Amino acid sequence: MKLRLCSRKEAAHADAVWACTSTSTGCILTGSLDETVKSWNVAASGSDAASLEEAHVYSGHGLGVVSLASSPSSSASDTSAPLCVSNALDSSIRVWDIASHANIKTFNTPPGESWGVAMHPDNRHVYAAGGSTGALHIYDLTAPAGSENGIRMDKPVASVPLPKPGAAVLTSERKRQHYAMAVAVSPSASRVACSAADGIVALYDTQANGGVPTLIATCEGHASPVRALCFVDNGRLLATASDDTHVHLYDAKTGALVEAMAGHDGWAVSVSADNADGGDSRYVLSTGTDGAVKLWDTDARACVQTLKDSRGALWDACFVRTNDSRRFVAAVGEGKEVLLYEASTE
Repeated sequence: MKLRLCSRKEAAHADAVWACTSTSTGCILTGSLDETVKSWNVAASGSDAASLEEAHVYSGHGLGVVSLASSPSSSASDTSAPLCVSNALDSSIRVWDIASHANIKTFNTPPGESWGVAMHPDNRHVYAAGGSTGALHIYDLTAPAGSENGIRMDKPVASVPLPKPGAAVLTSERKRQHYAMAVAVSPSASRVACSAADGIVALYDTQANGGVPTLIATCEGHASPVRALCFVDNGRLLATASDDTHVHLYDAKTGALVEAMAGHDGWAVSVSADNADGGDSRYVLSTGTDGAVKLWDTDARACVQTLKDSRGALWDACFVRTNDSRRFVAAVGEGKEVLLYEASTE
């Protein structure tokens, strides 16, 4: 695979763009510190022309949007309505119906108790990295609205604590940094991973215990915040991005470190895989505070392309499959823009 910059959407948002994701229908979603989520369509004609067209603005958050996730397609024939979940600094997790643009559910959480989010393939459960709670939370879209002391507050249907570091590293600073940051679910939903600011990466099995995640391994190797996770190669591997500038690959069954891949000149802050059509792609994207988009081949365990087209840190990137089967990559960051790359087979 090779990436080529084909479009730069200037001033896509009024502030830095911290998150992006794509849907099974080829729509790109971006979340910004300007408190909005926007959807974009890829307008492509011929073999060379491609651009982004703004389709809708989702408003409702009271502070900046920090993470996004879309409902994965379980198969090529999946016709369920695509959903998007957004988490913001206003302590709300909102779920949007992409077809109708409706905000179908809002989970209100205590301050600091959510950061990264992911959706289960059943389109019913939302996973959230539990921030200051140091736990993985699961929310149910069908659960009734909750309240606490007369204040609207929604409790997760399940919370699973992340494993704490060993006694040798339990300093007060490390305790403070046990902040859950990122969560990912495998394409089959048999595995869930959650990471924290102290470098902990926990791998859970979801096939037993009534679907409540059961810890099976702690993935070792990072000593700095792990800001992003994704499953790759049909869920066989787990990829991580850390402030230690490395992208790691772990065995998703055992949690064993497969490869530590260096290359970013700053924090590695995002990783994403092409999980369309069963998630069997071997390629992983990463972005960093160095403003680079890196394309990694997990078979070769190596970076096969580095692109530096941004005007600042790039906080997220995602693969995009359009309805005409073209493949793109969108990248977003501090420059308020959306970079669009076309992917081609070499």
